[in-house]
Amino acid sequence: MEFQCEKAKNCFENAQTYEYKFQYASKDIIDLYETFGEVIVNSTFRHPVFKVEMRSGTVLKGVLADDIVRVSFPDERLNEEKSAFEKALIDYIK
Repeated sequence: MEFQCEKAKNCFENAQTYEYKFQYASKDIIDLYETFGEVIVNSTFRHPVFKVEMRSGTVLKGVLADDIVRVSFPDERLNEEKSAFEKALIDYIK
């Protein structure tokens, strides 16, 4: 499984939000997200959504079984947190 990353287009000028797209949707990726923190699932929508708030201030959001997750990194540690998140993805993929 590989991933693509691009800066999310949104209305917030200084937002540090990136979209990660996976080649295929996998429920197994939730196992990785659980290593970052508690995965909170909201099943009241037609397509259940999830959110993970990491201790570092990074927030992951997405639709379960979708191939895109949005990740918001803290401004002051953008490069550090983004690199750590991507390393975890790469390690998980191996």
